Amino acid sequence: MGFFTASTRSAAGRADAEELNAKVAAIMRSQAVIEFALDGTILAANKNFLDTLGYTEAEIVGKRHSMFVDKAFAASPEYKVFWERLRAGEFFSDKYARVGKGGREIWIQGSYNPLFDASGKPYKVVKFALDITDVEFERRRNEEERAARAREQQSVVEALAGGLRNLAAGNLLNGISDSFPAEYEALRVDFNKAVDSLQSALTSIASSAETVRSGTSEIMRASDDLSKRTEQNAASLEETAAALNELTETVRQTADGARKADQTVASTRSDAEKSGEIVRQAITAMEQIEKSSSQIGQIIGVI
Repeated sequence: MGFFTASTRSAAGRADAEELNAKVAAIMRSQAVIEFALDGTILAANKNFLDTLGYTEAEIVGKRHSMFVDKAFAASPEYKVFWERLRAGEFFSDKYARVGKGGREIWIQGSYNPLFDASGKPYKVVKFALDITDVEFERRRNEEERAARAREQQSVVEALAGGLRNLAAGNLLNGISDSFPAEYEALRVDFNKAVDSLQSALTSIASSAETVRSGTSEIMRASDDLSKRTEQNAASLEETAAALNELTETVRQTADGARKADQTVASTRSDAEKSGEIVRQAITAMEQIEKSSSQIGQIIGVI
């Protein structure tokens, strides 16, 4: 087993120090760095930070961190608690809105890092940050555009909803008069065309319905006339039926009389035949009497 010599350890230490310096240099080149005392007093800042906020180092060293934040926030309990927690050694990393020189709005993605001494107590705070102002403004523009589009869409939806309510209420005279945003204008035009077509179709239907109604009225009148004539004919048929019943009864009675007359005639004929026989017998008797009388006369003449 070998041991590091003092010179070896010294060389290793120098190498570590050089590497650490190289890393710090890389951070200083790529990020905005600022150092604060635990009470928020500015101790130093690198060029990236100064360029980002628009200050020179002489303009900020010795002043407080509060110069970079909104005055209302700097006076708030939240800001006081923020530094209390940093002094307690707490670490923060987030996106922050900051105020640059001349009141310019700046956005940074940064971290507040308390540094600790050999006894483990915080003694200052180093902030590493990246300028994301352009990214944040682009995000805000995108959000504003999305919000504007959402408002446009909402206005279009409300206008269409109003038009549909008019249709549901039977109002076909009013389309959507207010113009839509350019990308939605075709929708308004098509909706109004649909309303016009619907109005034309309903007008045609109404005309046809009026024609049908008129025809129905004529049919109803004709039906009423037919009903009246039917009632009259029914009454006439009832009268005719009554007359036929009377006639039938008369014919039946006549037939009964005829049958009785026939019976009378037959009886009379029988009696006549009998009377004829009697007359013939009387004639024969009278002829015999006459003959006898003649003979008696002859006898009497003889006598």
